[in-house]
Amino acid sequence: MQTTLGPSEELVSMQGITTEASIWDLTQKAIPGKVTNVYNPSSGGGKLMTILQIHKSEASDEGIQRQAALLAFSAFKELKTVWLVDDDVDIFDMDDVMWTMNTRFQGDKDVIVLPESRGHALDPSQNPKYDPASIRTIGMTSKTIIDGTVPFDMKEAFKRTQFLAVKDWKKISQVVISDCRFIETNKSDAYASLLFVMCQCSAKISRDSFKFIIKSMCIYQGEKLSMIPIKPVFTGN
Repeated sequence: MQTTLGPSEELVSMQGITTEASIWDLTQKAIPGKVTNVYNPSSGGGKLMTILQIHKSEASDEGIQRQAALLAFSAFKELKTVWLVDDDVDIFDMDDVMWTMNTRFQGDKDVIVLPESRGHALDPSQNPKYDPASIRTIGMTSKTIIDGTVPFDMKEAFKRTQFLAVKDWKKISQVVISDCRFIETNKSDAYASLLFVMCQCSAKISRDSFKFIIKSMCIYQGEKLSMIPIKPVFTGN
């Protein structure tokens, strides 16, 4: 009970799920198929921030992303910030989301602020002392839309780098495992072995495959080291 009711990851995750459902339901009714996924990360407490994955299929879809943000604010009044990204961005990976802010975003045109809106009283910045000019009562806020989507007519210029597909990924992963499974020395030697194999393979495998090898971490089991297998995700077969 204390775990789910206190200021914990469990609490904000549960709050986020219900908020995501409200936003998803309204956007699918109003602009079906244009919002492909919704995520309320724990950094927003499950309530204050959402990330919308947007699908633009034709030129007339330009601008639909900002309408999606307005729908999100309508679905949940306490929402403070909406991030908009394209459907080639992993909304569950904050590194990928932040990448859009550095490559698909210009601060003078892609930030929309809605001042003097209703927010969440538990946000300490939503206090008249913070900004007497626009915050009349506790719980008022300026809502922000961060538009990290690519203009439809420029999509070709923003294609992400494509890595070569690796068909024999199981063979590569077995090389990594066999190199580390029976090392009877210290961890640094095991990691050195992993890095050696990764350097040999890095030019041939996708980013996700590379991450898979890194995440195949070594742990001690007595005097030997074994691997924790993590299934990779690949761009090819």
